[in-house]
Order: sequence, then C-alpha cells, then structure tokens
Amino acid sequence: MQTPPWRTGLLAPVVVLLASLCGSSPQYSAAQGITRPEIPLGLDAYMPIPEDNPLTRDKVALGRRLFSDPILSYDRHLACIDCHQPERSFTDGRPVGVGIFGRTGTRHVPTLVNRGYGSKFFWDGRIARREAQVLEPIRARTEMDRPLG
Repeated sequence: MQTPPWRTGLLAPVVVLLASLCGSSPQYSAAQGITRPEIPLGLDAYMPIPEDNPLTRDKVALGRRLFSDPILSYDRHLACIDCHQPERSFTDGRPVGVGIFGRTGTRHVPTLVNRGYGSKFFWDGRIARREAQVLEPIRARTEMDRPLG
C-alpha cells in the first residue's frame, strides 16, 4: 500500500507553520557550529527555518495534531485539514472557501504544497513570516473565527 502524501513531506510546510507557534527549544545555528537535528518529515536542508524558532520533532508532532484538530475553530467543528485536504493537493476543490457556519470567502483555498519555502504569504503577499501567517485563518471571520489572545 502506498503511503498517503500527507504522511510524508507534503504536509511538512503546514506542520512547520503550526509548530512554529509552539514553545521554545534548543537553538541550532550553523554560525555557532551547531547543526540542526535530523530533518523530520522529508524536509530538505533548503527549507528556511528561522534561527530564533528552530524546528524540532516535538513541534512537528504538535503541528500535525493541530492541523487535524477542530479545537482551533470557534465552534470546534472545523480543522485546517477540512479546507486543506491532502487528497486534493491541500485545497478543497471549491471555487471559494467555506469556513465556519458555512460562511464563504472571496477566493478559493490556496494549496499548501511547498509553502514552507515561501517568503510572502496570502494572495496579496501581506505576510512575510510563516509564524504570522498561520494565525490569520484562525482569526478570520470567514474561516475559523477564533479570537486569539
């Protein structure tokens, strides 16, 4: 049986986005002569990972759980994976996104494939860091509508 794409490296950029919000961990810096740990989930050495927020296996595991957990939505019924479906190239196949309470957005759900390599996020490029990007769909009224802070 073939391993589903979401069990391999395709989900990694999303996992990195969610995991980057979680806790601190040891610093890994090439400048300090410290090498990063084994790169999980098929990520390669070219994946940009902020030195102030290094990737760890624990963060990846947490990110994977949060991606599939509806706890991040206001009514706890919608998870990231509901709109970013692995079997649909991490989109939902609809002309416009449908969020919490059936609210519709104005654009289709973008794919998450290779977004871990991105330097600008959202259709208009308004966000420059993955750590900031991941919060927007959680807060958005037409997506998960969950107040933060």
